Amino acid sequence: MPRRELLTSSERLELLAFPTDEGELIRLYTLTKADLAFARQHRGDHNRLGIAVLMSYLRYPGRVLAGDERPHGPVLDIVAGQLGIRVDV
Repeated sequence: MPRRELLTSSERLELLAFPTDEGELIRLYTLTKADLAFARQHRGDHNRLGIAVLMSYLRYPGRVLAGDERPHGPVLDIVAGQLGIRVDV
């Protein structure tokens, strides 16, 4: 049986779009102490940043990154800043 689409393409894009307001980005992507402790358990800055970004994406917009997808720049900046890691790792 074919799947029925509940949302149009534009509705799906709007639902999964990242906020443009910096305050909203900070609210959505601020890591808790437990999140920071969990990320810091991983070896290497690239792994710490990667796991923190994945946790952030799972919370909002509620999905994982596709294999060829790069993280949203402002999200990456906010998460890296909290970990004290350069974005280019």
